[in-house]
Amino acid sequence: MYFDIEEIRRPLEKEIQLLPENFYDTFDYTKTGNNLTHPITLGILCNILYALSWVERIGIDAHLNLGNKQKFQPDFIVINDITESNEVKLFLDYESPNSSDARIPKKDVDNYNKWTSHKQCQTPYVIITTLPNKLSDHWELRWTSEKKACNRDFRDNRAEIRKNPFMFWYKHYRDRGCFQNKNIYFLNIDGRKVKHINKTTLESLLPEQSTPTEAG
Repeated sequence: MYFDIEEIRRPLEKEIQLLPENFYDTFDYTKTGNNLTHPITLGILCNILYALSWVERIGIDAHLNLGNKQKFQPDFIVINDITESNEVKLFLDYESPNSSDARIPKKDVDNYNKWTSHKQCQTPYVIITTLPNKLSDHWELRWTSEKKACNRDFRDNRAEIRKNPFMFWYKHYRDRGCFQNKNIYFLNIDGRKVKHINKTTLESLLPEQSTPTEAG
C-alpha cells in the first residue's frame, strides 16, 4: 500500500498549536501529578487516524507477541479487517519526553523488524519522538539507576544530551541502524513543529561521530 507520512505530520503539527507553551520541549507535562503529554497526544493521534479515508478501525495498545520473548506492542494499529491477522495497515508509536531515549532502537525498531520478518509483511511503521532541537538545560535523562535500565550506559552523558536532545539521540538512532528499513518513518515533535526525519535529513544535520553504544 502507498503511505504518505504527510497525512499524519500535517494535522499533528496543526493540532499541537492549541496546547500550552512548553508542552513538548520540557518535562513540565511529563512528571508525577501532571503526566499529560502521552495521553493527550494519543488522543490527538486517534482523531487524526480516524480522519484518514483509508482507516476504518484502529486498535490501541496492541500486544502483537510472537512467543519466545518476541514482543511488539505499538500504541496504535490500523486494522480494517479484524478477521485477518496480516491485514494491519499501519503501526504507530508515540514516544513522549520520558521515552524518547535509548529504548527506541530495541523496543520499537528491532521488535518491528522481527515481527514483520516473521509475518513477511511490509506494513508501514511511524515512530513519533519528542526531542527539542536546541539547548535544553533542564532536559531529563531517566531510567539510569538499575543495572538493566535502558539509559544506564548514557548516565554520564546528561550534559551532552542537554546541549541538544534531538541531535544526541538521533545520532544514536542513526548509528544503531534505525533508518535502514524504508518502511519505518520517524516524526519528531520539536516545540510546536513536527518534522519528518529521514536519512537525507540526518546527513544534513548530524556530524559523523558516533554516540556511545549500549553495553552488550
